[in-house]
Amino acid sequence: MSCSLVWLEPKAVDLQEFYKNEYRELYTPVMGQVIDAEESFQIYGSLIVERVERVQPYLNQSMRVLEIGCGSGWFLDALEPFVGERVGVEFDESHAAYARKRLGIEVYTNAMTATDHPKHAFDMIFASHVLEHVEDPLKFIQEMLEYLAPHGKIYIEVPNLDDALLSAYEVQEFADFYYVEPHLYYWTPKTFRAMMDRAGVGGELQMVQRYGLANHFHWVTAGTPQANLGLGQHVARLTPEGKDLTTPFDTELQEWLTRVDGQYRDILRKHNRAEAMAFIGEPEEREPNP
Repeated sequence: MSCSLVWLEPKAVDLQEFYKNEYRELYTPVMGQVIDAEESFQIYGSLIVERVERVQPYLNQSMRVLEIGCGSGWFLDALEPFVGERVGVEFDESHAAYARKRLGIEVYTNAMTATDHPKHAFDMIFASHVLEHVEDPLKFIQEMLEYLAPHGKIYIEVPNLDDALLSAYEVQEFADFYYVEPHLYYWTPKTFRAMMDRAGVGGELQMVQRYGLANHFHWVTAGTPQANLGLGQHVARLTPEGKDLTTPFDTELQEWLTRVDGQYRDILRKHNRAEAMAFIGEPEEREPNP
């Protein structure tokens, strides 16, 4: 892949209205199915265990946190034991209403800049798989920083343009699936770090791989995600669904599959070929101009 930054032309619509009314009906975690906020909460909730583990060292129970693009609240729900106060932003009215009702927290349906919420109020701000949707990512990051308390941190997670299915295996069907219309930007680790440097934010970039070896085999051989590999189910089953897996053979087989799957993901992360990138950082102190 010769270019390490990809830009897609935006839809000729009001993007905020699109995300309020259409996006979560057209693009769902279950291909070809429209799901409601409760189903979304359950499905995505199974995928954020590693994300919670990734951010937990930075959390404490006196913190106020904000998640931009919180959906129906699956990540904010998982943060409840670790922080003091949670606030969300979600343009989709039904998902925002569900998050308010289920979590009992404040969820805005407009950008923070369109609210009267005080600035510099949050100790950590999260935006997972949001930045690729916005027309001006640098401006978006700068606006995030306006709401960050002194010494606060931001967490940004985006797809990785060096995903192995694109950059190593070159699966055309995956490329057709990957370059979806609502996404406007894709970065490699190099270009993402450069953007964060330009925004004046220093930090650590980590590789994220939610899907396992079996899913990649299916993309390479069949050109589709593995049919029986649900979101959050990382390891393939070679035995039929519903079969008792407590026999010595099945137990040892599943242990081996789990071990190999983990090693495969480690290789992807080591070589920056994982599916996504997570950046955790804070504004750098700049020397004043003479």
